[in-house]
Amino acid sequence: MNNIVITGANFANKGAEAMLYTVVDQMKKKYPTADIFLLDLFPSLSEEEKKKYSFNIVDMGMRSLFRISNWIGKYIIEPDDRFNNEDVINEIMGNADLLVDISGYGINSQSSYFRHPLSYLAQIKLGKKYNVPIYILPQSLGPFDFSTKHKIVLYPLMQWYLKYPEKIFAREIDGVKALEKFTQKNVLQSYDVVLQTQKYDINNIFKEEYTLKADYNFVDNVVGIIPNNNLFKFSKKKKIYETYYNLIEELLEKDKEVYIIRHSNGDFDFCKKIKKEFKNNKSVVLYNDDYYPFQLEELISQLDYLVTSRYHGLVHGYKNKKPCLVIGWAIKYKRLMEKFNQGEFCFDCRDGLSQDEIVQKLDELNSKHKQYSKSIGEKIEKIKENNIFDKYF
Repeated sequence: MNNIVITGANFANKGAEAMLYTVVDQMKKKYPTADIFLLDLFPSLSEEEKKKYSFNIVDMGMRSLFRISNWIGKYIIEPDDRFNNEDVINEIMGNADLLVDISGYGINSQSSYFRHPLSYLAQIKLGKKYNVPIYILPQSLGPFDFSTKHKIVLYPLMQWYLKYPEKIFAREIDGVKALEKFTQKNVLQSYDVVLQTQKYDINNIFKEEYTLKADYNFVDNVVGIIPNNNLFKFSKKKKIYETYYNLIEELLEKDKEVYIIRHSNGDFDFCKKIKKEFKNNKSVVLYNDDYYPFQLEELISQLDYLVTSRYHGLVHGYKNKKPCLVIGWAIKYKRLMEKFNQGEFCFDCRDGLSQDEIVQKLDELNSKHKQYSKSIGEKIEKIKENNIFDKYF
């Protein structure tokens, strides 16, 4: 194995970043001499920022993807002036031995952008064009309730290209069922990759000369709060803020320190507004810096438990044996929590948010968090023993 290509990853939030670091770390452990290339569909790093990583980051962008994955693309789509890497990408793909996709939530009808499912399929088409084996690593897939006009375009493409990957790992049983009309033989259910692995080997991700530092203080009796601005797409802002304010008030009454932790670039203002409501209370601390996923894990490992609306906030909680109360917006939260017998602590904002029920469950979590932590830890160890990296790579 000489050249490994990664698609679907980005640096917009700590979940996507954690999946990227996990896969890079595991591939380096399996194939120490392999060159790893991330084809970044949503480029955000400067050339200087890229230098700190021990793997290669190549800016692709959506327009370039469509141009190089389809022979007609270069004739009908103008080049992207920001990136001039099409020849480089073609060379990388021509020498690739493996392509792994870690999109997380790439193909579904819940996105408001039609180009997103098209770009997802275009990445598979790019691998197929060069006869590169593809593994779609664990992610949420579906629903596929597209409009009629979009079905006419997407369904034939999905029928053709979703059969190509060697394996498609769906995180939820809902994804397995959604894929049945397009492909079945190559589909398996599996946990998120971040849950399946041990601690990162930092030297597999960063160059040796790069020093990592995190500035935070650990105290006892701390609960973490991880917001998610995506909630505003599915529920009224007033209700979401009310829910968070009420939860923090309850935690303060329990003599807890509260850490508001930003898990995504898009949650910056959300986190600040929550802190502003408690600006004179020193027991409510805002961690709004851009920490790396493993630094966040170190912080989370010191907490009693979490209140999170980010899926990988939940994942990071469980990986570090911390029970969670979730204010979510998709089935993926509920399905993961059910696997840990914690489904009762999941509240979907689309179903309304009963403040009394949420507080009741917070009380239960607070009184039993040590007991739940033990059972979550036992489950995590079993997941790690049966990880996909040992079985399929």
